Amino acid sequence: MKNIFKILFLFLSIGLLFYANSASAVSSLSNVNLSIQPQTASSLATWKISFTIPETTTLGHIMVSLGGFQPNLSTAEFFVSGLPSGIPQVGKSNPNCVSNCDDIRYYYQEPVEIKKDTRITFTLSNVKNSDKVGPTGLSFINVYSSKYPQTILAYGSGELLVDIAQADLDADENLIPASATSDSEESDMRTTIQKVLLDELFFKEGAKTTRLDKIKDATKVQDFTLDMLGKVKVNFLGTIDLSSKEAINFIASLKDYVTIDFLSFEVKKEFMDYFKVPLQLTFYKVPYAWDADILKDGKDILAKDQVENYHYTTIDGVTQISFIIKEAGSYKLIPKFELTITDNQEIKNKTNPVTFYGRVSDLQAQIKLSLNGKEIKDYQPEINKDTGEFSFALDLLEGPNMIQAQAKSEYGDLPQITKIVQFKPIEITKPPQEEKFSIINIIAISLAVLAVILIYILSRIARKRKR
Repeated sequence: MKNIFKILFLFLSIGLLFYANSASAVSSLSNVNLSIQPQTASSLATWKISFTIPETTTLGHIMVSLGGFQPNLSTAEFFVSGLPSGIPQVGKSNPNCVSNCDDIRYYYQEPVEIKKDTRITFTLSNVKNSDKVGPTGLSFINVYSSKYPQTILAYGSGELLVDIAQADLDADENLIPASATSDSEESDMRTTIQKVLLDELFFKEGAKTTRLDKIKDATKVQDFTLDMLGKVKVNFLGTIDLSSKEAINFIASLKDYVTIDFLSFEVKKEFMDYFKVPLQLTFYKVPYAWDADILKDGKDILAKDQVENYHYTTIDGVTQISFIIKEAGSYKLIPKFELTITDNQEIKNKTNPVTFYGRVSDLQAQIKLSLNGKEIKDYQPEINKDTGEFSFALDLLEGPNMIQAQAKSEYGDLPQITKIVQFKPIEITKPPQEEKFSIINIIAISLAVLAVILIYILSRIARKRKR
Protein backbone atom coordinates (compact mmCIF):
# COMPACT_ATOMS: atom_id res chain seq x y z
CA MET A 1 0.00 0.00 0.00
CA LYS A 2 2.86 2.37 0.87
CA ASN A 3 4.40 1.66 -2.54
CA ILE A 4 1.15 2.67 -4.24
CA PHE A 5 1.10 5.99 -2.35
CA LYS A 6 4.73 6.59 -3.30
CA ILE A 7 3.95 6.01 -6.98
CA LEU A 8 0.95 8.36 -6.83
CA PHE A 9 3.07 11.00 -5.08
CA LEU A 10 5.74 10.65 -7.78
CA PHE A 11 3.21 11.14 -10.58
CA LEU A 12 1.70 14.13 -8.78
CA SER A 13 5.13 15.74 -8.37
CA ILE A 14 5.92 15.25 -12.06
CA GLY A 15 2.55 16.73 -13.02
CA LEU A 16 3.11 19.77 -10.83
CA LEU A 17 6.56 20.21 -12.31
CA PHE A 18 5.19 20.19 -15.86
CA TYR A 19 2.44 22.60 -14.85
CA ALA A 20 4.96 24.99 -13.32
CA ASN A 21 7.15 24.81 -16.41
CA SER A 22 4.19 25.42 -18.74
CA ALA A 23 3.02 28.34 -16.63
CA SER A 24 6.44 29.93 -16.60
CA ALA A 25 6.65 29.43 -20.37
CA VAL A 26 3.75 31.81 -21.00
CA SER A 27 5.17 35.03 -22.43
CA SER A 28 4.10 38.49 -21.39
CA LEU A 29 2.28 40.93 -23.62
CA SER A 30 4.36 44.00 -24.39
CA ASN A 31 3.56 47.72 -24.21
CA VAL A 32 0.37 47.23 -22.20
CA ASN A 33 -1.36 50.57 -21.73
CA LEU A 34 -4.58 51.81 -20.11
CA SER A 35 -6.10 55.24 -20.71
CA ILE A 36 -9.31 56.49 -19.03
CA GLN A 37 -10.78 59.85 -20.06
CA PRO A 38 -12.02 61.57 -17.99
CA GLN A 39 -10.25 59.95 -15.06
CA THR A 40 -12.91 60.96 -12.53
CA ALA A 41 -15.41 59.07 -10.41
CA SER A 42 -19.00 58.70 -11.65
CA SER A 43 -18.15 60.10 -15.09
CA LEU A 44 -19.12 58.66 -18.44
CA ALA A 45 -15.68 57.81 -19.76
CA THR A 46 -13.81 56.27 -22.67
CA TRP A 47 -11.45 53.41 -21.77
CA LYS A 48 -8.61 52.47 -24.13
CA ILE A 49 -6.76 49.22 -23.49
CA SER A 50 -3.86 48.50 -25.83
CA PHE A 51 -1.12 45.90 -26.00
CA THR A 52 1.28 44.27 -28.46
CA ILE A 53 1.57 40.60 -29.41
CA PRO A 54 5.32 39.87 -29.14
CA GLU A 55 5.47 36.92 -31.57
CA THR A 56 3.44 35.48 -34.42
CA THR A 57 0.78 33.32 -32.79
CA THR A 58 -2.57 31.63 -33.20
CA LEU A 59 -5.30 33.65 -31.52
CA GLY A 60 -8.62 32.22 -30.42
CA HIS A 61 -9.71 34.26 -27.44
CA ILE A 62 -8.75 37.39 -25.49
CA MET A 63 -10.01 37.97 -21.95
CA VAL A 64 -9.61 41.25 -20.06
CA SER A 65 -10.49 41.06 -16.37
CA LEU A 66 -11.12 44.33 -14.55
CA GLY A 67 -9.66 45.18 -11.16
CA GLY A 68 -9.91 47.76 -8.40
CA PHE A 69 -13.16 49.76 -8.19
CA GLN A 70 -14.89 48.36 -11.23
CA PRO A 71 -16.82 50.53 -13.70
CA ASN A 72 -20.33 49.86 -14.97
CA LEU A 73 -20.19 48.41 -18.51
CA SER A 74 -23.95 48.03 -19.03
CA THR A 75 -24.10 50.96 -21.50
CA ALA A 76 -20.60 50.55 -22.94
CA GLU A 77 -19.94 50.35 -26.68
CA PHE A 78 -17.00 48.17 -27.69
CA PHE A 79 -14.66 48.80 -30.65
CA VAL A 80 -11.55 46.83 -31.66
CA SER A 81 -8.65 47.77 -33.91
CA GLY A 82 -5.71 45.67 -35.06
CA LEU A 83 -7.64 42.40 -35.33
CA PRO A 84 -9.80 40.61 -37.90
CA SER A 85 -13.53 40.78 -37.21
CA GLY A 86 -14.46 38.56 -34.28
CA ILE A 87 -17.12 38.17 -31.59
CA PRO A 88 -17.17 40.83 -28.84
CA GLN A 89 -18.57 40.30 -25.35
CA VAL A 90 -18.77 42.93 -22.63
CA GLY A 91 -20.14 42.47 -19.12
CA LYS A 92 -20.87 39.54 -16.85
CA SER A 93 -19.82 36.30 -18.55
CA ASN A 94 -19.96 34.01 -15.51
CA PRO A 95 -23.57 33.63 -14.31
CA ASN A 96 -22.35 32.33 -10.93
CA CYS A 97 -20.26 35.42 -10.22
CA VAL A 98 -21.55 37.68 -7.40
CA SER A 99 -19.00 40.54 -7.31
CA ASN A 100 -16.48 42.17 -9.68
CA CYS A 101 -18.09 40.19 -12.49
CA ASP A 102 -17.70 42.45 -15.52
CA ASP A 103 -15.03 41.51 -18.03
CA ILE A 104 -14.23 42.05 -21.71
CA ARG A 105 -13.81 39.25 -24.19
CA TYR A 106 -13.07 39.00 -27.90
CA TYR A 107 -12.97 35.59 -29.53
CA TYR A 108 -13.28 33.61 -32.76
CA GLN A 109 -15.20 30.51 -33.72
CA GLU A 110 -12.00 29.30 -35.39
CA PRO A 111 -8.58 30.65 -34.26
CA VAL A 112 -6.76 33.09 -36.55
CA GLU A 113 -3.06 33.82 -37.06
CA ILE A 114 -1.74 37.12 -35.67
CA LYS A 115 1.60 38.50 -36.83
CA LYS A 116 4.45 39.53 -34.59
CA ASP A 117 4.25 43.08 -33.15
CA THR A 118 0.53 43.39 -33.88
CA ARG A 119 -0.83 46.30 -31.84
CA ILE A 120 -4.34 45.62 -30.50
CA THR A 121 -6.57 48.33 -29.05
CA PHE A 122 -9.85 47.82 -27.22
CA THR A 123 -11.91 51.02 -26.98
CA LEU A 124 -14.98 51.21 -24.77
CA SER A 125 -17.07 54.36 -24.86
CA ASN A 126 -19.94 55.27 -22.51
CA VAL A 127 -18.28 53.46 -19.58
CA LYS A 128 -19.68 54.63 -16.21
CA ASN A 129 -16.70 55.02 -13.89
CA SER A 130 -17.06 53.77 -10.34
CA ASP A 131 -18.59 56.19 -7.84
CA LYS A 132 -15.66 55.49 -5.54
CA VAL A 133 -12.39 57.41 -5.62
CA GLY A 134 -9.33 55.18 -5.86
CA PRO A 135 -7.71 52.53 -8.05
CA THR A 136 -9.49 51.06 -11.07
CA GLY A 137 -8.32 49.31 -14.20
CA LEU A 138 -7.11 45.87 -15.24
CA SER A 139 -6.66 42.77 -13.14
CA PHE A 140 -5.09 40.83 -16.02
CA ILE A 141 -5.16 40.28 -19.79
CA ASN A 142 -4.99 36.72 -21.09
CA VAL A 143 -4.52 35.78 -24.75
CA TYR A 144 -5.45 32.19 -25.60
CA SER A 145 -4.51 30.19 -28.69
CA SER A 146 -7.60 28.03 -28.28
CA LYS A 147 -11.09 29.14 -29.20
CA TYR A 148 -13.57 30.10 -26.50
CA PRO A 149 -13.74 28.81 -23.76
CA GLN A 150 -10.09 29.25 -22.90
CA THR A 151 -7.77 26.26 -22.55
CA ILE A 152 -4.36 27.11 -24.05
CA LEU A 153 -2.82 30.31 -22.65
CA ALA A 154 -0.34 31.95 -25.03
CA TYR A 155 0.33 35.39 -23.51
CA GLY A 156 -0.68 37.33 -20.44
CA SER A 157 -0.16 40.51 -18.46
CA GLY A 158 -0.57 41.41 -14.83
CA GLU A 159 -2.46 44.07 -12.94
CA LEU A 160 -2.54 47.63 -14.28
CA LEU A 161 -4.45 50.19 -12.19
CA VAL A 162 -4.88 53.96 -12.28
CA ASP A 163 -6.40 56.22 -9.67
CA ILE A 164 -9.68 57.98 -10.41
CA ALA A 165 -10.21 61.29 -8.66
CA GLN A 166 -13.25 63.05 -7.27
CA ALA A 167 -15.40 64.35 -10.10
CA ASP A 168 -15.92 68.08 -10.53
CA LEU A 169 -19.61 67.31 -11.05
CA ASP A 170 -22.31 66.17 -8.66
CA ALA A 171 -22.08 62.36 -8.47
CA ASP A 172 -25.85 61.99 -8.70
CA GLU A 173 -26.41 64.25 -11.70
CA ASN A 174 -23.00 64.07 -13.36
CA LEU A 175 -24.16 67.12 -15.26
CA ILE A 176 -24.71 70.18 -13.05
CA PRO A 177 -21.78 71.45 -10.94
CA ALA A 178 -22.59 71.30 -7.24
CA SER A 179 -21.23 74.81 -6.73
CA ALA A 180 -23.11 76.36 -9.64
CA THR A 181 -24.54 79.82 -8.98
CA SER A 182 -26.55 82.16 -11.13
CA ASP A 183 -23.49 84.34 -11.69
CA SER A 184 -21.32 81.51 -12.96
CA GLU A 185 -24.00 79.30 -14.51
CA GLU A 186 -23.13 80.01 -18.14
CA SER A 187 -19.43 79.36 -17.55
CA ASP A 188 -20.08 76.13 -15.61
CA MET A 189 -22.56 74.84 -18.19
CA ARG A 190 -20.10 75.51 -20.95
CA THR A 191 -17.50 73.51 -19.03
CA THR A 192 -20.03 70.70 -18.61
CA ILE A 193 -20.85 70.41 -22.31
CA GLN A 194 -17.12 70.36 -23.01
CA LYS A 195 -16.77 67.25 -20.85
CA VAL A 196 -19.44 65.24 -22.67
CA LEU A 197 -17.79 62.52 -24.75
CA LEU A 198 -19.30 61.55 -28.07
CA ASP A 199 -18.79 58.17 -29.69
CA GLU A 200 -15.36 57.88 -31.34
CA LEU A 201 -17.07 56.89 -34.60
CA PHE A 202 -18.03 60.57 -35.00
CA PHE A 203 -14.36 61.55 -35.07
CA LYS A 204 -12.84 59.43 -37.81
CA GLU A 205 -10.29 61.21 -39.97
CA GLY A 206 -12.11 63.66 -42.23
CA ALA A 207 -15.32 63.79 -40.17
CA LYS A 208 -16.86 67.22 -39.61
CA THR A 209 -18.40 66.50 -36.20
CA THR A 210 -18.59 69.54 -33.92
CA ARG A 211 -15.94 69.34 -31.18
CA LEU A 212 -17.77 69.85 -27.90
CA ASP A 213 -14.57 70.83 -26.13
CA LYS A 214 -14.17 73.72 -28.59
CA ILE A 215 -17.59 75.27 -27.97
CA LYS A 216 -17.16 78.80 -26.61
CA ASP A 217 -20.75 79.86 -26.07
CA ALA A 218 -22.97 76.90 -25.23
CA THR A 219 -26.09 79.05 -25.40
CA LYS A 220 -25.63 79.74 -29.12
CA VAL A 221 -24.20 76.81 -31.06
CA GLN A 222 -24.53 77.22 -34.81
CA ASP A 223 -24.40 74.45 -37.42
CA PHE A 224 -24.01 71.68 -34.85
CA THR A 225 -22.90 68.59 -36.79
CA LEU A 226 -22.70 64.86 -36.15
CA ASP A 227 -20.69 63.19 -38.90
CA MET A 228 -20.41 59.40 -39.02
CA LEU A 229 -18.34 58.79 -42.13
CA GLY A 230 -19.55 55.98 -44.35
CA LYS A 231 -23.06 56.25 -42.93
CA VAL A 232 -24.83 59.58 -42.30
CA LYS A 233 -23.94 63.19 -41.54
CA VAL A 234 -26.48 65.20 -39.53
CA ASN A 235 -26.50 69.01 -39.67
CA PHE A 236 -28.67 70.99 -37.24
CA LEU A 237 -30.00 73.86 -39.36
CA GLY A 238 -30.08 76.82 -37.05
CA THR A 239 -28.80 77.81 -33.62
CA ILE A 240 -29.28 75.48 -30.66
CA ASP A 241 -28.75 75.98 -26.93
CA LEU A 242 -26.51 73.36 -25.31
CA SER A 243 -26.19 75.10 -21.98
CA SER A 244 -29.19 73.60 -20.20
CA LYS A 245 -29.23 70.41 -18.17
CA GLU A 246 -31.79 68.89 -20.57
CA ALA A 247 -29.68 69.65 -23.65
CA ILE A 248 -26.59 68.16 -22.05
CA ASN A 249 -28.55 65.03 -21.13
CA PHE A 250 -29.70 64.65 -24.74
CA ILE A 251 -26.16 64.92 -26.11
CA ALA A 252 -24.60 62.74 -23.38
CA SER A 253 -27.24 60.06 -24.05
CA LEU A 254 -27.28 60.58 -27.82
CA LYS A 255 -27.54 56.89 -28.68
CA ASP A 256 -30.86 56.69 -26.81
CA TYR A 257 -32.40 59.29 -29.15
CA VAL A 258 -30.51 59.04 -32.44
CA THR A 259 -29.67 55.88 -34.39
CA ILE A 260 -27.33 56.09 -37.38
CA ASP A 261 -26.64 53.20 -39.73
CA PHE A 262 -25.81 52.58 -43.37
CA LEU A 263 -28.64 54.07 -45.49
CA SER A 264 -30.82 54.66 -42.42
CA PHE A 265 -31.37 57.26 -39.72
CA GLU A 266 -33.81 57.45 -36.81
CA VAL A 267 -34.50 60.27 -34.35
CA LYS A 268 -36.91 60.24 -31.41
CA LYS A 269 -39.77 62.72 -31.07
CA GLU A 270 -38.60 64.13 -27.73
CA PHE A 271 -35.22 64.97 -29.27
CA MET A 272 -36.77 66.86 -32.20
CA ASP A 273 -39.33 68.56 -29.95
CA TYR A 274 -36.61 69.85 -27.64
CA PHE A 275 -34.16 71.31 -30.17
CA LYS A 276 -36.86 72.56 -32.59
CA VAL A 277 -34.62 72.86 -35.66
CA PRO A 278 -34.70 70.97 -38.98
CA LEU A 279 -32.03 68.36 -39.63
CA GLN A 280 -30.21 67.98 -42.92
CA LEU A 281 -29.27 64.34 -43.52
CA THR A 282 -26.46 63.37 -45.87
CA PHE A 283 -26.22 59.65 -46.63
CA TYR A 284 -22.77 58.42 -47.69
CA LYS A 285 -21.80 55.71 -50.21
CA VAL A 286 -25.30 55.32 -51.63
CA PRO A 287 -25.17 52.23 -53.92
CA TYR A 288 -27.90 53.37 -56.32
CA ALA A 289 -27.39 54.36 -59.98
CA TRP A 290 -29.91 57.18 -59.66
CA ASP A 291 -32.51 58.43 -57.18
CA ALA A 292 -33.73 56.63 -54.07
CA ASP A 293 -37.12 56.55 -52.40
CA ILE A 294 -37.36 57.18 -48.67
CA LEU A 295 -39.08 54.63 -46.47
CA LYS A 296 -40.42 56.52 -43.46
CA ASP A 297 -41.30 54.65 -40.27
CA GLY A 298 -41.16 51.37 -42.19
CA LYS A 299 -44.42 51.96 -44.05
CA ASP A 300 -44.67 55.26 -45.96
CA ILE A 301 -42.80 55.71 -49.26
CA LEU A 302 -41.65 59.27 -49.92
CA ALA A 303 -40.42 60.26 -53.37
CA LYS A 304 -37.78 62.94 -53.76
CA ASP A 305 -40.38 65.62 -54.49
CA GLN A 306 -42.05 64.85 -51.13
CA VAL A 307 -39.03 65.89 -49.04
CA GLU A 308 -37.33 69.24 -48.77
CA ASN A 309 -34.08 70.10 -50.57
CA TYR A 310 -33.41 66.63 -51.99
CA HIS A 311 -30.05 66.26 -53.78
CA TYR A 312 -28.39 63.31 -55.50
CA THR A 313 -24.70 64.03 -56.06
CA THR A 314 -21.56 62.13 -56.95
CA ILE A 315 -18.24 63.31 -55.48
CA ASP A 316 -15.04 61.56 -56.58
CA GLY A 317 -17.09 58.64 -57.81
CA VAL A 318 -18.97 58.24 -54.51
CA THR A 319 -22.69 58.95 -54.41
CA GLN A 320 -24.40 60.97 -51.68
CA ILE A 321 -28.07 61.76 -51.12
CA SER A 322 -29.16 64.60 -48.86
CA PHE A 323 -32.48 66.10 -47.78
CA ILE A 324 -34.04 67.96 -44.86
CA ILE A 325 -36.37 66.49 -42.24
CA LYS A 326 -38.56 68.33 -39.77
CA GLU A 327 -40.29 65.37 -38.14
CA ALA A 328 -39.11 62.57 -35.88
CA GLY A 329 -39.13 59.01 -37.14
CA SER A 330 -37.02 56.54 -39.09
CA TYR A 331 -35.76 57.29 -42.59
CA LYS A 332 -34.29 54.60 -44.84
CA LEU A 333 -33.08 54.95 -48.42
CA ILE A 334 -34.47 52.22 -50.66
CA PRO A 335 -33.99 51.75 -54.43
CA LYS A 336 -36.31 53.67 -56.74
CA PHE A 337 -38.45 51.31 -58.81
CA GLU A 338 -40.90 52.33 -61.53
CA LEU A 339 -42.74 51.16 -64.63
CA THR A 340 -43.48 53.50 -67.53
CA ILE A 341 -47.15 52.49 -67.53
CA THR A 342 -49.93 54.91 -66.64
CA ASP A 343 -52.95 53.78 -64.65
CA ASN A 344 -55.66 52.23 -66.82
CA GLN A 345 -53.54 52.83 -69.90
CA GLU A 346 -55.15 51.95 -73.26
CA ILE A 347 -53.07 50.02 -75.74
CA LYS A 348 -54.57 50.13 -79.22
CA ASN A 349 -53.69 48.81 -82.66
CA LYS A 350 -50.91 46.50 -81.50
CA THR A 351 -50.33 42.78 -81.67
CA ASN A 352 -48.93 40.41 -79.04
CA PRO A 353 -46.48 40.37 -77.48
CA VAL A 354 -46.59 43.97 -76.17
CA THR A 355 -43.35 45.47 -74.83
CA PHE A 356 -43.24 47.53 -71.62
CA TYR A 357 -40.40 49.45 -69.96
CA GLY A 358 -39.21 50.23 -66.44
CA ARG A 359 -36.12 51.01 -64.37
CA VAL A 360 -34.70 50.37 -60.91
CA SER A 361 -31.84 52.25 -59.24
CA ASP A 362 -30.34 49.13 -57.63
CA LEU A 363 -28.46 47.57 -60.54
CA GLN A 364 -28.28 44.21 -58.74
CA ALA A 365 -32.02 43.93 -58.14
CA GLN A 366 -34.13 41.08 -59.52
CA ILE A 367 -37.53 41.65 -61.14
CA LYS A 368 -40.48 39.26 -60.86
CA LEU A 369 -43.56 39.69 -63.07
CA SER A 370 -47.16 38.53 -62.89
CA LEU A 371 -49.92 38.87 -65.50
CA ASN A 372 -53.56 38.67 -64.46
CA GLY A 373 -52.59 37.15 -61.10
CA LYS A 374 -50.31 34.44 -62.52
CA GLU A 375 -46.57 34.65 -61.95
CA ILE A 376 -44.46 34.48 -65.10
CA LYS A 377 -41.84 31.95 -64.06
CA ASP A 378 -38.40 31.53 -65.59
CA TYR A 379 -38.54 35.06 -66.99
CA GLN A 380 -36.08 37.61 -65.65
CA PRO A 381 -35.87 41.01 -67.40
CA GLU A 382 -32.28 42.03 -68.02
CA ILE A 383 -31.30 45.23 -66.19
CA ASN A 384 -28.94 47.67 -67.90
CA LYS A 385 -25.82 47.79 -65.70
CA ASP A 386 -25.36 51.53 -66.26
CA THR A 387 -28.86 52.98 -66.13
CA GLY A 388 -31.01 50.36 -64.39
CA GLU A 389 -33.46 50.34 -67.32
CA PHE A 390 -35.17 47.13 -68.40
CA SER A 391 -37.93 45.93 -70.72
CA PHE A 392 -40.29 42.97 -70.87
CA ALA A 393 -42.82 41.61 -73.36
CA LEU A 394 -46.23 40.18 -72.44
CA ASP A 395 -49.02 38.42 -74.33
CA LEU A 396 -52.11 40.38 -73.33
CA LEU A 397 -55.76 39.40 -73.44
CA GLU A 398 -58.24 41.63 -75.19
CA GLY A 399 -59.76 43.97 -72.60
CA PRO A 400 -58.36 44.72 -69.11
CA ASN A 401 -55.05 43.15 -68.00
CA MET A 402 -53.39 43.40 -64.57
CA ILE A 403 -49.59 43.69 -64.62
CA GLN A 404 -47.69 43.28 -61.33
CA ALA A 405 -43.95 43.80 -60.85
CA GLN A 406 -41.87 43.11 -57.74
CA ALA A 407 -38.20 44.15 -57.33
CA LYS A 408 -36.08 42.20 -54.85
CA SER A 409 -33.01 44.05 -53.58
CA GLU A 410 -30.35 43.25 -50.99
CA TYR A 411 -31.41 46.53 -49.38
CA GLY A 412 -34.96 45.26 -48.88
CA ASP A 413 -37.90 44.04 -50.94
CA LEU A 414 -39.53 46.99 -52.67
CA PRO A 415 -43.27 47.63 -52.73
CA GLN A 416 -45.06 45.79 -55.53
CA ILE A 417 -46.22 47.87 -58.50
CA THR A 418 -49.65 47.03 -59.92
CA LYS A 419 -50.92 48.51 -63.20
CA ILE A 420 -54.11 47.91 -65.24
CA VAL A 421 -53.91 48.22 -69.02
CA GLN A 422 -56.73 48.02 -71.55
CA PHE A 423 -55.69 46.06 -74.63
CA LYS A 424 -57.45 46.60 -77.97
CA PRO A 425 -55.55 44.66 -80.63
CA ILE A 426 -55.45 45.52 -84.34
CA GLU A 427 -58.79 44.64 -85.99
CA ILE A 428 -58.55 42.27 -88.99
CA THR A 429 -60.56 43.92 -91.80
CA LYS A 430 -62.83 41.46 -93.68
CA PRO A 431 -62.77 41.75 -97.51
CA PRO A 432 -66.02 42.75 -99.36
CA GLN A 433 -68.46 39.87 -100.08
CA GLU A 434 -68.07 40.05 -103.87
CA GLU A 435 -64.36 39.40 -103.60
CA LYS A 436 -65.17 35.88 -102.47
CA PHE A 437 -66.31 34.95 -106.06
CA SER A 438 -63.02 34.30 -107.70
CA ILE A 439 -62.55 32.77 -111.20
CA ILE A 440 -62.23 29.35 -109.66
CA ASN A 441 -65.55 29.81 -107.86
CA ILE A 442 -67.27 30.87 -111.13
CA ILE A 443 -65.91 27.86 -113.05
CA ALA A 444 -67.04 25.53 -110.29
CA ILE A 445 -70.56 26.99 -110.30
CA SER A 446 -70.75 26.75 -114.15
CA LEU A 447 -69.72 23.13 -114.09
CA ALA A 448 -72.36 22.41 -111.47
CA VAL A 449 -75.06 24.02 -113.65
CA LEU A 450 -73.92 22.08 -116.72
CA ALA A 451 -74.01 18.88 -114.71
CA VAL A 452 -77.61 19.56 -113.68
CA ILE A 453 -78.60 20.28 -117.32
CA LEU A 454 -76.83 17.13 -118.52
CA ILE A 455 -78.61 15.01 -115.94
CA TYR A 456 -81.94 16.51 -117.05
CA ILE A 457 -81.29 15.77 -120.76
CA LEU A 458 -80.22 12.21 -120.02
CA SER A 459 -83.35 11.62 -117.98
CA ARG A 460 -85.54 12.86 -120.91
CA ILE A 461 -83.79 10.55 -123.37
CA ALA A 462 -84.29 7.61 -121.08
CA ARG A 463 -88.07 8.26 -120.90
CA LYS A 464 -88.42 8.41 -124.72
CA ARG A 465 -86.77 5.04 -125.13
CA LYS A 466 -89.20 3.46 -122.72
CA ARG A 467 -92.07 4.63 -124.84
